[in-house]
Amino acid sequence: MAMKYFLVGDLGTSGIKFGLVNERKEVVESLYLSTRYIAQGPGRMIQSCDDFVEEVLKGIRFLLSKSGVSPCEIVALAFSGQMGGIIGIDENFESLTGLDMGLDLQSERYNRLFQEEYAPFVNEKSCGSPRNFPKILWWKHERPEIYRRAKKFVTLNGYVVGRLAGLRAGDAFVDFTLLSFFGNEEMERKRWSGEISRDTGVALDKLPRVVAPWEVVGKLSSEAATSCGLLAGTPIVAGLGDQPAGFLGGNFCIPGVLVDVAGSSTILSLFVEEPVRKREKPAVMYMISALPSGYHAFTYINGGGTTIRWFVDEFLGGCTEDREGWYEWITAKSATLPPGAEGLLFLPYFGGRQCPYDALLRGGFVGLSWWHKKEHLFRAILESLGYDYALGLQALREAFPHHRWDMVFVTGGGAKNTLWNKIKASILGIPYLAVDDYKFPLLGCALVAGYGMGIFSEICSFPEGFSPVGEKVLPDPVSQKAYARYLRLYASLLEYSLQSSFHALTMILESEG
Repeated sequence: MAMKYFLVGDLGTSGIKFGLVNERKEVVESLYLSTRYIAQGPGRMIQSCDDFVEEVLKGIRFLLSKSGVSPCEIVALAFSGQMGGIIGIDENFESLTGLDMGLDLQSERYNRLFQEEYAPFVNEKSCGSPRNFPKILWWKHERPEIYRRAKKFVTLNGYVVGRLAGLRAGDAFVDFTLLSFFGNEEMERKRWSGEISRDTGVALDKLPRVVAPWEVVGKLSSEAATSCGLLAGTPIVAGLGDQPAGFLGGNFCIPGVLVDVAGSSTILSLFVEEPVRKREKPAVMYMISALPSGYHAFTYINGGGTTIRWFVDEFLGGCTEDREGWYEWITAKSATLPPGAEGLLFLPYFGGRQCPYDALLRGGFVGLSWWHKKEHLFRAILESLGYDYALGLQALREAFPHHRWDMVFVTGGGAKNTLWNKIKASILGIPYLAVDDYKFPLLGCALVAGYGMGIFSEICSFPEGFSPVGEKVLPDPVSQKAYARYLRLYASLLEYSLQSSFHALTMILESEG
């Protein structure tokens, strides 16, 4: 009997991963295509949704050619995608708004107003991190003529699937994991809130129907099949958010498992069976798991990892084909410095702070002096993201005190940076295990596709005891002691006056000398 394959993809901010996964849950072939996003003035970040459609068709064609797998052996398609961002579509599933991506801040005023007016709902009923619904409110109030023409607002992977399958607006869907960053969802019921729709005037029929990640939502159209080389009529399942896909594919959906996603946004996540709510200024948000039950409790910085790329591109000439070389060079230089970057702190909230929410915060270096070089600035950025994780870990520990906290699995592109892993392990005081996560979202997509097609009897069906392996980094006791002082100052930066912060930084530096 011929082997069955799932053709899957992960639509990320920086690029698209493609994979062929067989029914034995093995990624037998993979491919990566870079994508572009452009900073365009204050608060604006631009990325084309139609470019994603073209790149997906091209990637599928390349992957089939590279693998030698016959199109008739592909039993289903599935895609995970960016969780922040919406696209308004017309009746023919054509984009009216473009991708209003998660890193774009044009709608942030509506986010702030929404969180102020609906704080009890956001904190007690939703997942706690409104990103997408305030974007819809922006289009309603700032571009009413486009809003009126929009039949539905969909996510990126929903748009790509809709175009591949030749769907109409009435077929638009969103899987329940992707509700997590809207803000108008009832988390535990996995549905849109009628109350919020009535109060804001955004009719429920502007929103896509909510489905399970494994539901078959369409079939590959003849036009798309001609472009990519697959068979017309190949089933496509709904797919899921990129983070839940990675957690599922890495076997991280186990209570107490702690994961650091060192990607475009930096996320510290703990799998839990039930949420713990905080009524005022919560620092812990939630993502709905791909499993029938369970949640990913997390804290994050929107665009945290993008800040590292910003520094390399803008200060080191990294906007070239040798970007990786610049990363290696600046990391090696920064590794020679002591903890604390010789009296330099950095605030990484370029897009505002999310956990707890404060839209008006921004980034900045604190403590700059003549001896600071590029490597000091780079190390301070890495350390700042570690300090934010430490504050997030404190919030998670307060909410879920019964967990062991004995290991952090780190995934994402940043997992390859051993220096950063050492810094975070020492700041948090917990060993880090860097795992090769490239395959995780691909496996997650394959698991939901296989379950939806009846090939797998369970969504998550790894062998008992399965756990990712990788490079382990232990906390350094000397660095831990130094970072404890800087962490206290970092935590109080937003409360102190700058004068007090400068005084405290100088005293730390003098005591180290």
